[in-house]
Amino acid sequence: MFDWRCKPQGRYGIITATSPSSERSPFDLTRVDYDMNWRRDRLIILGIIAAALAAYLPTLMTDISATDNSYFIDVGSNMNALAQWGTLHGSAYPLYSFTGAVFVAVMRLTGLSPAGAASLYSTLWGIATLIVLYIFLVEWRGDRVLALAAVGLLGFSWAYWLFSSYAEVYTLSAFVVVVALWCALKADRTRQVKYLYGLAVCCGLSISHARAIALALPAPLLIALPALWAAFWPHPLTPSPDNARSVSLQGAVRRGGMFAFRWIGLAALTGVVPYGYLLIRSLQHAEWIWGDPSTLDGFWRLMFGAAYTALLTWPTTLQGWLDLIAWVGQVWIDWLTWPIALLATAGLAWLFVRRQWRYALAFTLNLLILFVFAIAEQASFPGEPLDDIPAMLTPGFIFALSGLVFLFSDLRARSVWWWRGGIALSAVACAFMIVVNQPYVSQLTHDQTGRNIIRDAQRFVAASNFASPPAFFSPWSGEFWALSYGATVTGEIENFDLLPNRADLKEAVEHYGRVHTFEHTFYNRGLDWWRKRLGSVYLSSSGVKTIAVSDQPLITTGDLPRNNPTSSAMGEAPIELRDWQVTPLADGQWQITLYWQATASPDRDFSIFVQASDRDVIDSPAAIVAQADSRAPVHGWYPTTLWSAGEIVRDDHLIAPPPDRPAKIVVVGLYMQTGDGNFVNFGRQIIPLSAAP
Repeated sequence: MFDWRCKPQGRYGIITATSPSSERSPFDLTRVDYDMNWRRDRLIILGIIAAALAAYLPTLMTDISATDNSYFIDVGSNMNALAQWGTLHGSAYPLYSFTGAVFVAVMRLTGLSPAGAASLYSTLWGIATLIVLYIFLVEWRGDRVLALAAVGLLGFSWAYWLFSSYAEVYTLSAFVVVVALWCALKADRTRQVKYLYGLAVCCGLSISHARAIALALPAPLLIALPALWAAFWPHPLTPSPDNARSVSLQGAVRRGGMFAFRWIGLAALTGVVPYGYLLIRSLQHAEWIWGDPSTLDGFWRLMFGAAYTALLTWPTTLQGWLDLIAWVGQVWIDWLTWPIALLATAGLAWLFVRRQWRYALAFTLNLLILFVFAIAEQASFPGEPLDDIPAMLTPGFIFALSGLVFLFSDLRARSVWWWRGGIALSAVACAFMIVVNQPYVSQLTHDQTGRNIIRDAQRFVAASNFASPPAFFSPWSGEFWALSYGATVTGEIENFDLLPNRADLKEAVEHYGRVHTFEHTFYNRGLDWWRKRLGSVYLSSSGVKTIAVSDQPLITTGDLPRNNPTSSAMGEAPIELRDWQVTPLADGQWQITLYWQATASPDRDFSIFVQASDRDVIDSPAAIVAQADSRAPVHGWYPTTLWSAGEIVRDDHLIAPPPDRPAKIVVVGLYMQTGDGNFVNFGRQIIPLSAAP
């Protein structure tokens, strides 16, 4: 049996252990005899909160995310999930989904936007993580200034700043990891079982929250290993002058078994119980549900995180490993800045030099585990920046900062100048991060892509004046998230039926007659994609940015605006201009809506020209103030060779003349480009813009 004693030494302490057969000797440098002075540290913690709020609130993402930036790949989905009491991708994140939904619902009562509330939820977990990190480092090393420096280096780093400014699961994950470290430290110091139960809760959260937490648990588990071993397998005590009470081997086994049952049971309950939220929302037929938790197979796939295994791909060549190590390593260095990265690495090495084996192995090996898994995930997306990479490296960053704190706190005993140098360098690095990262993060979180998509949908509905809500299809992406947010969460897009992501398009066309979509949808889902779902495919423009899709012709003579009393022939082309409509828009722009009809099935593909002029006649290139040519009608996606005889096709164009040359007329017609590069025009029609309604 060891007898622990603490000998004060300056601000620190040296813990010694003696046994009946050994002399007292220094035992563990990581055991600093220090307890938090909550009265004094309360002001420091309030300062951390104030500084974090001052940094994060101006960069808070308050509107729906729809950017294609790789670091925002799931943010818009998360905003919708929390606002609609849904669940997230992958493992569904039931704990985050439920608690986040409650938080967003409460914040909406205060007038905060749903998107802003979802982002603020991440902000609060980010600040909580910084507070617990400060507590952990102070209790571990007893140095408030170094602990504050580490908190600043984490909090002002670009990735952590970003994670604390938008709706993502990463700050809650980081909080769990830091709490696990603190519980491990307290268990190692005190041998109190309550801290081991706290560690069990953190283990369970790797199931009910994020699987990446499990990759960061080896460090706290290794730190707490002696305490865990003592609890799982308590040694029987024999009578002695100091201990007249004996505990039998059978009693020790019983105590260890009860602890194991409680510890594992607590971890299992923490991991499993939150998944009841999925079953409840599934029974309620919630719209924003990832996967299919209504079936046993679908439920288990979510609980076991089956989607995550598909994200891991190991490099197959040495060069592949080297390339990915360089890629992930660059993310690591960009995050820490190279001086801090170098000193943090030195700090981990210094733990080995000072023979702090358990903490050294815990931090270093776990950092390597995280780095290797980051490489495996990056291998599935070569050359593409991923938010998962800095998120996965976040615990490693915390481990490295712990090494840096140990280095300078230990060197202080040798020379205070080492300590002052570390503080000064950390302060400079923090200042550099603030100057560089604040505008970068602010630019990312104030992206207007989602807002512009909502405005486009509003214009589409308003311009068409539908008698009943139109069916709108959008693939699963930022665009879908913006449309769902505007139509379902905020109600900004009225008279609008956004089809579910997994909608049967054939059934939708049979029910609505046609399905609308943004024209850029056809870049990834062309005519062949639609034919597989509808069979026959007919297209027609339904706005300056939208296309209507059906399995039968879309336009009849009754749909014509009748601004053109007679059809306009287009030379030798078997197509005539049946009618047109011009609509003035903001900033001097015009929407030109043309109605073409095939007099016979065209055997050639004709292109469209639309030219605007501020003169009465276009007799030279100088007379053209704006034009909107298209390689094919319907925003370029419906070649004329696909038209059937008699089919009428609507075709919309947008012209934007300069402010100093307002357009008076537009000239429209068909043309072809010959094999030698020459252009051949087929008819033309002058349309006066003054005739606009």
